[in-house]
Amino acid sequence: TVGRDYTIDELFKEINKDKIFYDIKGGGVTFSGGEPLTHGAYLKEIARKCRENRINVCVESCGYAPFDSFKDALEYIDSMFMDIKIIDTQRHKQVTGAGNELILDNIKKISDLGMPLTIRTPVVPGYTDDPENIGGIACFVSGLPTVKEYELLRYLMMNSGIVLSREAIMRQVWETDFEGESRTVDVHIKTLRKKLGDSGKIIRTVRNVGYIIEKTV
Repeated sequence: TVGRDYTIDELFKEINKDKIFYDIKGGGVTFSGGEPLTHGAYLKEIARKCRENRINVCVESCGYAPFDSFKDALEYIDSMFMDIKIIDTQRHKQVTGAGNELILDNIKKISDLGMPLTIRTPVVPGYTDDPENIGGIACFVSGLPTVKEYELLRYLMMNSGIVLSREAIMRQVWETDFEGESRTVDVHIKTLRKKLGDSGKIIRTVRNVGYIIEKTV
């Protein structure tokens, strides 16, 4: 037998054991895969119980679930991480076995409700890392909270192998002139690397100049 079933009260008891650490560090609980959105009623009740006890709730999801099955849970969720792997639905179906229409539609609806979203793309050479795919995703998320990170990634990838100064990045991504004391670019690069995980290492700092994204083989 793999795993075990928990009632809402049993699961919350486990979560609440670490509440002292949540209170000290400002953390919370994250519900992730399998796919939490396919258990909308259960997710709603456990997230509601966390909210009542002032425990922050985050959900990691691929977004592949009927919106009506989880929409009532969104009221009790504080933030979400959602993946867009491939923007073209036919390519998405070839690689994952399903199109992405439901995923993109859910992301739009969740964003429209004001949910803080972080959009992530696993960087898989030969599958998700081409400029057309990254550019298409960047266009899609242009109205979402992580727009600048995606515009930054797109600009770096469109110029892979080229050292880009902070001045150039500010002009292209933020459409403003670089201010010598501004750390805007550095902060967003740091966040982008973190969200890319191990793949973030391809973004290399060029001391006193800016950044370069290494070409993938």
